[in-house]
Amino acid sequence: MGRKVYVIGVGMTKFEKPGKHDASYVDLVRESVTDALSDAKVSYDDIKHAFVGYVGYSMSKAAANAVFSKTGKTPSDVQVVELHDCFSANELITYEALGLCPEGGAGAFIDRGDNTYGGKFVVNPSGGLISKGHPLGAT
Repeated sequence: MGRKVYVIGVGMTKFEKPGKHDASYVDLVRESVTDALSDAKVSYDDIKHAFVGYVGYSMSKAAANAVFSKTGKTPSDVQVVELHDCFSANELITYEALGLCPEGGAGAFIDRGDNTYGGKFVVNPSGGLISKGHPLGAT
């Protein structure tokens, strides 16, 4: 990464899948972001690293590694996860930071149903922040 990329703001609008497509949401978002970055002459890899760092991936990964190291447990020992789902992208990044799936594997993790009842982990059985009346922009 030779140049620095600064993220000014991140949209919080729901991503709608226009029309009928065979592509996954992850692929559609990747395509949209790649096109926008191409127009701005910024590489996807540069912005990915800036964004992941921006939302706390490193802190979450370090905390998870410390807990697993201290307890002698691994992510596969976990059955239920309550995480801060302030927006969907943060939830996906947290799956990866906690080691619930490999980096870049959150989309497939969700597509397989590994984040819900009957999957590998039950994530936010409480209903997450939206069930608690979490107002937009509170975090």
